[in-house]
Amino acid sequence: MFVTVMRNQGFTLIEVIIAMAIVAVSFAALLTALQSFSQQHIGLRNRIWSQSVAWNKAVNIHIEARTKLAGRESGQSDMLQTAWRWQVEVNKMDSGLYRVDIDAGELNAKNYATRLTTFVSSPGMVRN
Repeated sequence: MFVTVMRNQGFTLIEVIIAMAIVAVSFAALLTALQSFSQQHIGLRNRIWSQSVAWNKAVNIHIEARTKLAGRESGQSDMLQTAWRWQVEVNKMDSGLYRVDIDAGELNAKNYATRLTTFVSSPGMVRN
């Protein structure tokens, strides 16, 4: 005669606690990854828009064709409901060109997010 032992169907308390610990660790890793992604997204957005601010300033410099190009200038612009700061440094080169370095970033940021370098000919060199 065989005696069959019936085991209750279900999970033990230890199995449930271990499963909950695994889920908790997985959620913690997921939240860390999402936070990192969010910070990278914000940084990328700031770099892209600060490049737009720098390009706008570069276009203005090319269009204005000022007689006095050398020097340093700084200011701020508003774009996308955000205040951006910029700094322009113009240096004359031996070839008669001017090197224009434009730094741009958010107004309250410690460092500039982007640097754009362009070259401008002196106003006397421009031909119509």
